Amino acid sequence: MTCVNAQIADQKVERTISAVSWDKLQGRILQSQSVKSAHWGNPFSGAFNVIRFLHLHDANNTVLVARIPKAPNGGWTDSDIQAISRRLASEIATMRYVEICTKIPVPHVFDYSLGPDGDGVGSPYIIMSKVNGVPLSMLWHSMNETRRHAILAQVVEIYLELLSHRFEHIGCMFMDQNKKEPTWRIGGMVVMPDPDGGPTVTSIVSSRVFRSAFDFWTECVNGRLRTLRTTGFGHDGRKHDFMYTWIFQPHIRSLYNASLDYTGFPLFHHDLNAQNIIIIHGDTNPLISGIIDWEGSGTLPTSSVAKYPPFITNNLHWRYDHPLHERNIRDQDTFLKLMRKTESKLRDTKGPITQAIKSSYGPSLFEQVVQSPLFCDSLFPKVLDYIYGEGTSQSDFFISSLTKGLFHGVLCEVGHLFDKETEVYKEVETVLGKDKINNRMGKAEFEKVVLCHSSQFPTGVVHEWLIIQRNC
Repeated sequence: MTCVNAQIADQKVERTISAVSWDKLQGRILQSQSVKSAHWGNPFSGAFNVIRFLHLHDANNTVLVARIPKAPNGGWTDSDIQAISRRLASEIATMRYVEICTKIPVPHVFDYSLGPDGDGVGSPYIIMSKVNGVPLSMLWHSMNETRRHAILAQVVEIYLELLSHRFEHIGCMFMDQNKKEPTWRIGGMVVMPDPDGGPTVTSIVSSRVFRSAFDFWTECVNGRLRTLRTTGFGHDGRKHDFMYTWIFQPHIRSLYNASLDYTGFPLFHHDLNAQNIIIIHGDTNPLISGIIDWEGSGTLPTSSVAKYPPFITNNLHWRYDHPLHERNIRDQDTFLKLMRKTESKLRDTKGPITQAIKSSYGPSLFEQVVQSPLFCDSLFPKVLDYIYGEGTSQSDFFISSLTKGLFHGVLCEVGHLFDKETEVYKEVETVLGKDKINNRMGKAEFEKVVLCHSSQFPTGVVHEWLIIQRNC
């Protein structure tokens, strides 16, 4: 599977690179920058984009960054165009807001095109300044305590800066440039694609904005449950994935401190990990020179934002003897002390953000279950321990009683549906073989395949299921 995914990814990159008229894009940049010549560096690929540096032949040897979204496998559909246009528009608006309204260093956007043809270039694109320095990820693990302390102190300042900018709704930022000065508004979340091609939480909450953490995360859970009903037809684990997600539903309100959002919802960076923090003077007095990759950023409840930085957060799947576990705990302690000290200078309070970060395990666990369904099974013991008490996950009797109780009670109907679909899937797989179907298919796609071979199912479970579908 990995090889196939890697091959598809390579094809996406090649297709994206070949679709762009690099000479035309270069000419457009040269004209806007009043420079006579330049040369391109080699392209490289990120998760969602192809990146290429343009080296201007000017007095300052300026380097600009061209970022091209990867072309979809089947070409640009209308829904793809709408999604990518919103994604780019929101990222540009967010970077512009941060550049103008905060002290956080970000790339400057020089040019962009949101259309599928890029105004003749062959693809949507963004042209922005290159931030000087190297990603923190290259140096973080080799830094001594003094330099790590210096970086964490600056990250605290960035956190508090973002948290101080509040908006009325939960969503993503967009910009209106019809006036002399730009104005910003919050719209629905932009759809961030899943590298594996599956549905994402952002697609569930992209149609509107939200006014409370409870409404936002309840819709995420409900959307995830709806998705489980309609995708992965017959998958063995779907029944339990549904339970793992559903079980958090009654606890959403207690996970999120609504009083922290009394003045609005804070700005957040979608992935403030070490690779998106650029630093200079890393071997002496490290200084953050820029925060990059604002794609998918926007506003969220404070309890969703007030967490430890990802690069000092222990992965929920790690064992306690993981080599980075103890060091991350020490870094978290340093981060909390710095946050408490800095926050106390800004507010005459007991440090609500510091307290929220200390209490962030529950929201982090819940959000990972909702946003990363592939990991539901491995996270379920932690979910049980968090909701029902430490050690609950070690009780086979409790887990068995809980599962049976739910699927004989409130989840009886959906459990029966999933069991029946799994039975149907297995019979089809036995008769047609694994090359005709796969467990990533939705119900409609699966049914279409089965109907093409309905003569092979004159009796049995699949025959009965097809009759039921025709009468629905």
